[in-house]
Amino acid sequence: SGRWFLSLLGECVKDVWGNYNLPFFNGLLSILFMGISACMVIEILEIKNEWFCALLGGITIVFPPIASGMLFSFTVHYYTLAILLSVAGVWCVKQRKIVLYILGDLLFACSLGIYQAYFPFAASLLILTLIKMCLDETYSWKQVLLASFKFLSALLIGYILYRILLQICLVVYDQSLNSYQGINEMGNIDLRQLPHMVIQTYT
Repeated sequence: SGRWFLSLLGECVKDVWGNYNLPFFNGLLSILFMGISACMVIEILEIKNEWFCALLGGITIVFPPIASGMLFSFTVHYYTLAILLSVAGVWCVKQRKIVLYILGDLLFACSLGIYQAYFPFAASLLILTLIKMCLDETYSWKQVLLASFKFLSALLIGYILYRILLQICLVVYDQSLNSYQGINEMGNIDLRQLPHMVIQTYT
């Protein structure tokens, strides 16, 4: 189902740790990953108010998709790691060093390789960063425009890297994508259908 990095992580953990499901350990590890993610979101959005920081930390852990994810104790730590990777990717891309920008792209690809659903979360964080820049008078419209191209290119490169690494894994493991939720048609968009898809999305 396109989760190449999840398979690799599972194999590594199985070789080192064994094939065990320890809900208490997995849950604690997940909370740790989400706690670090919350701290990084606070850093990304430059939140200074201590009450907002505490509230964000609390909401991050008890948010329904995360809380319900705890029911899948055998994989929840992988999924929360995917969230951490996507947040860390945003943090890296936001910096001004090219090395961190490339690392951010790779983190996006790895996050997608665990669970594709968190890619929009990374995009949302980048959009919130742009909105914050628009509200800040110290940034010119040119800086905001350049940042938007930088963020968009990072997401695009991250997706391309994900597809390349996915294809390599499919060849190495002699596998093909399954048809679940149309995952085997991922990336195949008929441009004539694009307006209809946008309308359907808004609806």
